[in-house]
Order: sequence, then structure tokens, then C-alpha cells
Amino acid sequence: LTSDLRLDVVMQTLAETARRLTGARYAALLVLDADGQPAGFHTAGLSEEERRGIGAPPQGHGLLGALLKEAVPVRVADIGRDPRAAGFPSHHPPMKTFMGVPIIARGRVIGSLYLTEKADAQQFTAEDENLMVGLASDAAIAIENARLFEEVQRLAITDGLTGLINRRHFLELAGREFERASRYGRPLSAIMLDIDRFKRVNDTHGHAVGDEVLQALAARFRENVRDIDLPARYGGEEFAVLLPEVGWDSARVAAERLRQSVAETPIETAAGALSVTISLGVGAIHVGAIHELPVPGAPDCPDLPTLLRLADEALYAAK
Repeated sequence: LTSDLRLDVVMQTLAETARRLTGARYAALLVLDADGQPAGFHTAGLSEEERRGIGAPPQGHGLLGALLKEAVPVRVADIGRDPRAAGFPSHHPPMKTFMGVPIIARGRVIGSLYLTEKADAQQFTAEDENLMVGLASDAAIAIENARLFEEVQRLAITDGLTGLINRRHFLELAGREFERASRYGRPLSAIMLDIDRFKRVNDTHGHAVGDEVLQALAARFRENVRDIDLPARYGGEEFAVLLPEVGWDSARVAAERLRQSVAETPIETAAGALSVTISLGVGAIHVGAIHELPVPGAPDCPDLPTLLRLADEALYAAK
């Protein structure tokens, strides 16, 4: 459990280990997020068809809900005779014997582990329960470590204020996209954009309001780009968007859409609604649609820094 910091791997290892140690036919692990909602569901001992049949994670009532709410282990010799036998996913495999333990970290339930159908039609024993309680305790530490690792990884590539990827990670991902586009002769465009007179916002209303403006703009950028596009906070009040598989004309349309999304709707802040505008510049690898030949008269774009420089020069011309 402690040999890997990937949360999915830790969860799967826990489910498989619990099943093996108890001789259960089936084991399932539910992990909750900070709000108490299902964040992961792993199983062991099921065929792929059975796993697909279960579908969504179990609901928080009945026996499964008791594990989460009461935070105490549960053992049932015949689940068909227990009035709490509810909350299991639809199409759950048939079962009779049941054992479940909560997974607790720092006094809070972060998940549950349950097992069914002990081998040879045996019942789960107190020894099985003690073993699973100990395993769940170790698992809680492993899960928390994995989550901490994921958070550190996320913070390393994310701008803390806007939630967009940061400049370093943007350049890393953009470099890969540029290499792919160059190798296969695919279109690629970049937009650089800057908030107009942003210093005036900070000087007039304070940096807290300026932060609100940056956060609101980041949200609008996310709403107005495709899932495969890469919006990033490039620095200060400057942002960048990489547009894979998008040529010059379409990139200009995308840039105008971003400009309008900001200019047409004031941003609500603690200082009231503020009208903000942005200036944008577009750079593109100029590739012909059919023969993949450079467009006549287009500037040469041999590398990613050149592409971003072209977009940046266009941005300052716009300002």
C-alpha cells in the first residue's frame, strides 16, 4: 500500500489484498472526497461483465451507509435477513455473507471497504474483522499520502489564483503539440492576450479586486475554448491559449470570440461591476489545407518560441 503514490493503484491494491487475506469472493473499496461524495470505486474478484453491471458507486444508505455514518465495522451472516440490506448498486452479484469496515483518517471517514461471500460458504470471523480494521488503518495513511502527492503535483503545474495551468507547464505541453504539428504537417495556433489598463484596476480598487478580475477572466476563457485547447496564465495579467488543429483564420475567430466574451459582459467584483477589455494577438503555423505547403508570404515559424513571439508581437500591436 505504501509502495506507490498513485491513488488509483493504492485503491486497487487495497481491494485485491483484502479479498485475498479474507478468502472473499468479492471486495469493493469506496473512497470519498473532501465533501463526502464518491471519488473512486474499485473492485476485486468480479468479471468485467459483472463490474460493468454494477456501474455507479454504491449509495450511502443501508449497510453501506452505516459504514460511512456510524464508522464501525459490520459483519452479517445472512444479508437476506438483515433489514439494512439496501444501498447496493443495481445488478450487484448475489451474496449472503458480508463484512465491511470504514476507512478513517484523522477522525474523518474517507471511505469504506466491504467484502462478500467468504470461501466455502463460511462466515466472516472476528479475526477477519480485526485483520480488515488493521488493513483499513494502514490504507487510510496510504490514501492520504497519495492524495497529498496528487495535490503537490497539481500545485506544481497550476496557477494558484486562476486554476489555469501555469507558464512552465504550458510551455511543456505546448512544446509537445508544436513537435507533433511540425512532424505531421498539422495546423497549430497560439493566442496571447492581455488585460487592458489592468494597473488602473489595481490602483483604483485594490489588488483583491484585481484578483477577482483575473479569476473571472480565467473562467470565461475556459468557457470559450475547446476541451483540447490549452489556456494558461502566462504571467501577471497576460494569458496564453494554444489551439491544436486550428489554422490562422479559425484562430482569429476564436480570439475575437474571447475578446467579445470579456468586452460584452461586465465582471462582478466586491467593488461592483467593472467593464474590462482585453487585447489579443494570434500566431500560427501556416500550413496549406491540402498540400501542407507554407502559405505564401507567411512568416517562418521554426519553433515554439517563434510562434509565441509572433502572437506576442501581434498582441502589442493590438494594444
